[in-house]
Amino acid sequence: MVRYFIIITLVAGLSVTTIADPDRSIDKLMRLELASAGELDDEEQGEEYSFPLSSNTENSPNFKSSGRAALYSLALPGSGQYYVQGASLKAKFFIGLEAGLWFSYLGFHKFSDYKDDASKGWAVVHAGADASNSDDDYWVKMTYYDNRDRNEDDGQGYNQMVLVNERDYSLLFPETSLYYWNWDGPETRQKYRNLRNESKTARERADITLGIIIANHLISGIEAFFTASRHNRHIEFADTGFKLKYDIRANPVNPSVSVSLVRNF
Repeated sequence: MVRYFIIITLVAGLSVTTIADPDRSIDKLMRLELASAGELDDEEQGEEYSFPLSSNTENSPNFKSSGRAALYSLALPGSGQYYVQGASLKAKFFIGLEAGLWFSYLGFHKFSDYKDDASKGWAVVHAGADASNSDDDYWVKMTYYDNRDRNEDDGQGYNQMVLVNERDYSLLFPETSLYYWNWDGPETRQKYRNLRNESKTARERADITLGIIIANHLISGIEAFFTASRHNRHIEFADTGFKLKYDIRANPVNPSVSVSLVRNF
């Protein structure tokens, strides 16, 4: 019982000392002990000061730069995790997610362009629209008005409604073939509107996907930074080959406790 009590007390004392003063690392404590040991003779020193010094983690071949890992993953999600851990599950997840998101983004854009072209083709066939017109406002107004010039009993003309409501001549479309349209029925105009709405929805989803892609880069970069930090803490002693050993001699006349860091070569 006395032996276990001494072990627990010793370990707790070392832990509290290190927490209370972070600058007093094991490496620094050993250096102080070795420096003070020079003032003692060989008999007084015994084995108390035979502590090997731990090596610098940054010089270890297994050390991984946290900043570099973060930059890698900011550029390509998952690459920072691969740099630290190799082909780990997290690296595969971030890389796979990035590929899937870009595939979705391009797919939404492609679908949006397809629906936009389909709507214009529909307008050319059913409204006599000019496919060479590059004015976006022309294709937008075609969604809401049956024709360019006149009002009828079952429809409205854009130019005439502008003169009545806006009274702004600068808003009028030129009376040329380039700006002409006249829907052959309300059903066909509604079909045109539906095609344009499908194109707009796909474009909005592409924008949302792009936002998720940016978030994936940021999250992966932050996660890679902490993964590298945890990795370096783990190898601080493991990769240097140091082990903590203790020896207790429960001699009633001259009891002693020795603690040492041992490195195997």
